[in-house]
Amino acid sequence: KINNYNQQLIERVTAVGGVEAVGLSISIPPDRLDVSDSFSIEGKPWPAGSTEPFVPVVFISPEYFTALGVPVIRGRSFNETDKEGSPLVVIINQTLAERYFAHEDPIGRRFKTGGADRPANPWTEIVGVVGDVKYSGLEAQSEPAYYMPLTQNMWGSSYLVLRTQTDPGSLFPAIRQQIWELDKDIPIANLSTMDQLLADSVAVPRFRTFLLGVFGALALVLASVGTYGVISYSVTKRTHEIGIRMALGARGRDAMMLVIRQGVAVALVGVLIGLGGG
Repeated sequence: KINNYNQQLIERVTAVGGVEAVGLSISIPPDRLDVSDSFSIEGKPWPAGSTEPFVPVVFISPEYFTALGVPVIRGRSFNETDKEGSPLVVIINQTLAERYFAHEDPIGRRFKTGGADRPANPWTEIVGVVGDVKYSGLEAQSEPAYYMPLTQNMWGSSYLVLRTQTDPGSLFPAIRQQIWELDKDIPIANLSTMDQLLADSVAVPRFRTFLLGVFGALALVLASVGTYGVISYSVTKRTHEIGIRMALGARGRDAMMLVIRQGVAVALVGVLIGLGGG
């Protein structure tokens, strides 16, 4: 039933004008990760005492990579033949391929979800390698991940991912209509663009950076006012000295350079101390 609903949903949304590709996924970048799990590779047992890798596992529909713009580097993507009852398949990302299949072709190798604690899990065949996608935040390093077809792994909720030819926001009403015409009881949690998701993911560090910038500007203003006050006081104390220098033939420019050199020397000392402390 879920597979039938997902297929009808994809067909309906694909028919909306301006839509290029439609995919479904239980997780989306940059930080909406729903499931992580360990894995096993046939012929590659984990060393005794080592910790099994625990990585993102994402259930997707065939057009997910196209909609998101993820390149298929080797092998193939999922297709309509990867359905319930057909041989189980999996796609791995480039980092997983490079880390655990160095100098060998992973296509055709057997792969199992879960580690040694779940030996009864069925083997799946690796059919493709795709580019890396970040699911744990933009600041995170690229990590191994693998993908499995939604048709072979039932899931109650998912993200609808669209690639459009026009402004995505302009298609929101039509997308809502297609979803509710198919099932009026389906809740829609949120509609947003990838730009909005990226902005939301960096909102906290961006705010911290803004605060640091404000505090830095205030510190600069305070330092400038303090330096001005010190130089002004110094010039006031040396008024008689400057007057004598002028009476003996010094020019106004000479007196000005005397004050500037003193101010620059004080500022440089402060900058060096500040850099060292920083």
